[in-house]
Amino acid sequence: MKAKKLSKVLLAAAALAFTVVATPASVAEAAGPQNAAGQTDAVQLDYNEIASWVDGGFIGNDASGSPMVMAIDAANQNAVIIFGDNSDMTAVSFVGPIIYAGQYAAITDVSNGATLLFTISAVNETTLAFDMGDIGTATVTAATKEDVLNTIKIAIENYVHIA
Repeated sequence: MKAKKLSKVLLAAAALAFTVVATPASVAEAAGPQNAAGQTDAVQLDYNEIASWVDGGFIGNDASGSPMVMAIDAANQNAVIIFGDNSDMTAVSFVGPIIYAGQYAAITDVSNGATLLFTISAVNETTLAFDMGDIGTATVTAATKEDVLNTIKIAIENYVHIA
């Protein structure tokens, strides 16, 4: 899917009115189960499974400059969003169905049930701004499927996924 079309599809979907039964999740709430030492166990993302449905997405940074990638499927019904933290090489991810309600979007992670609720607004034809409340903001630009998949692969291989 071309980047400009993908951006318009995502914005159009966000404008639809659905009922969202989700609440904002903080990064702390999204963290996986703790091991015996009180540390969060790493979450394993399956690149091949994700790559099997990704059709395109967005790459950018959060307000602190840390990397972020969001990928969606062709039907705009499933998504993965990964936030990297370069200071400690950890990442938080949400993989699962995406629901749109007015200006809001919500991704509920299939592995832990945590939900990320955020607003989407257009910066220009290919750039979007996400506001995730207490978690922060991010600016992302539409990217090709290949670039999105490469970024996801790098994130999976180089970050410890804590959620």
